[in-house]
Amino acid sequence: MDSLGDLRKQIDEIDGKIIGMLAKRFVVVKKIGLCKKKHQLRPFDQKRWQEVIDSRVRQGKLFSLEDNFVIDIFNLIHDQALKIENEA
Repeated sequence: MDSLGDLRKQIDEIDGKIIGMLAKRFVVVKKIGLCKKKHQLRPFDQKRWQEVIDSRVRQGKLFSLEDNFVIDIFNLIHDQALKIENEA
């Protein structure tokens, strides 16, 4: 059986990976922002956003994650992504 310390270490490692993946995601978001500016597109695309949410909720279901939890997380990510796109 894992000790509490070992389990917490695992959580810390997973959290580090989550942060790293978010950073990578936002690098791509910045590139998207630059591309949208070049082509004079608005940062927010409602149709695309709905597709993303629907897809992520479906993915979350595969791992028994609650819909609202997944939606909340991706709303936070999206809010930050829009800030980055607007600054690009």
